Amino acid sequence: MPNCSASSSPRSRCAAIAVAGLAAALMLAGCASSGVAPTEMPDASATYASQANIASLSEVIRTNPSNPGPYNVRGTAYAGAGQYQSALEDFGAALKLNPNFHQAYLNRGIVYRRMGKLELALADFNHAAQLNPNYAAAFVERGNVERQTGQIDAALADFATAISISPDNLAAFHDRALAYQLQGNHKAAISDFDQVLVRDASAAQSYNGRGISKLAIKDFKGALEDFEAVIELDRSFPNVWVNRGLAQEGLGDKDGARAACQHGLAQEPTSQVARACVQRTGGNLF
Repeated sequence: MPNCSASSSPRSRCAAIAVAGLAAALMLAGCASSGVAPTEMPDASATYASQANIASLSEVIRTNPSNPGPYNVRGTAYAGAGQYQSALEDFGAALKLNPNFHQAYLNRGIVYRRMGKLELALADFNHAAQLNPNYAAAFVERGNVERQTGQIDAALADFATAISISPDNLAAFHDRALAYQLQGNHKAAISDFDQVLVRDASAAQSYNGRGISKLAIKDFKGALEDFEAVIELDRSFPNVWVNRGLAQEGLGDKDGARAACQHGLAQEPTSQVARACVQRTGGNLF
């Protein structure tokens, strides 16, 4: 079965499954990523998460109940629609039919991670990596659990393994950068964000992450450029206006910083960082 893993580009991986294209849907049984980071199944807006498509997949399963592939595909559709229990049941059915189905282990692990069941997620990612040592997505996902649980050295090792398997794995570079940030190694983080952005100039998350690391090393001009790139791509990106304001404040642009932070506070009224920025720059709280 073809593998749609995190090694493909963020814009191309996990293409939506059309109702009329169930043959193509089955080819995406290993698909587990929809953005630069973290590598996750698409959200409920994805076409293949539609109830009509789930119904079509259910018909495929009804006519061929011994094939694990359609269960895995329908599981990703359920997960995309936020129906996690149904997704877990489908991945379990796929694994019962084929205990060596490494993509189903990965997808089930992603659902467990979304549910906050990190030990179960880690066990599934371990299985996926053991079954297919060349499955980059398994190492990326395991690295993210390790990053979440403070096992930074282990996470960095897994991201490095994913990159060695798939040198163009943008998720691995982005997520390794996040791990470097937790270590305070912002120069290494910037280098990894660079690797993403040279390949995908539309990766808003990586612009934002790189901007945060540039703020940390007081490269305020570079940080401002990155946050402006995020705003150009997505004006509603979380906290980007506040981040822009902090960069402008660092450059001595008090008026610009106040305006940006007020804009950020309007979007995120509970943001203490935004409130503090507005107060420092002489703005009014509302």
